[in-house]
Amino acid sequence: MLIVMGQGADFFNDVWAFDLDLETWTELKANDRSAAAPRPRYGQSAALDTQGRVLISHGFSDQGRFDDTWAFDLAAARWVNLTPASGPKPLKRCLHELIYEAIADRLLLFGGCSSGFGPCPQGDLWAFDLKTTTWTELIPSGVAPSARSNASLVYEATTQTLYLFGGKTDGGANAETWSYDLDKNQWTQLEGQKAPSARSSQATGYDVQVRRALIFGGLTAAGSSADLWEWSF
Repeated sequence: MLIVMGQGADFFNDVWAFDLDLETWTELKANDRSAAAPRPRYGQSAALDTQGRVLISHGFSDQGRFDDTWAFDLAAARWVNLTPASGPKPLKRCLHELIYEAIADRLLLFGGCSSGFGPCPQGDLWAFDLKTTTWTELIPSGVAPSARSNASLVYEATTQTLYLFGGKTDGGANAETWSYDLDKNQWTQLEGQKAPSARSSQATGYDVQVRRALIFGGLTAAGSSADLWEWSF
């Protein structure tokens, strides 16, 4: 299990690995202390690619919001800056969602908060091609989810579909469930779903073997929650 960056008493840009067999923590860091690294932050979101790299993009600290993109090479314990020198890219933000799509070898970034630079929340969807290190905004046809931050977003490779749940909107916590067809570039709201109550900032994980998402906790109208939900596809 990997922990990347975050906020505690301060902002961090460290990377830690937890060995699930030995139940021990190890900090991963290059021997070369002059090696480049992203500035400390939280709210950056992260994803793993098929090369075993940890990919992060955007985020926030007391120094403001960011719009850079980095890869952490686990074997070398070193950060590599993937930020394009020119061209379009998502506005500076934090509290967005980031997914790795293996088939196209790209990142997908949705929503977040660009307070100080633009809308908070955001509702845009972007793709980052890891081969060319270029961003492209995806403009879906038809209806789309309202702008939101702190949502759940998972990628189901078998059907080439993103699934979105909840998040913080202009109207508060949300309980909508949406699917996004990557081939059709189209959002669809899923009606009649038995779902958790409206919430944001819930923890979300995807179980590839049985094709299900697990959602734990979050912030609801009644305060912090500690319930656990299974979301099967």
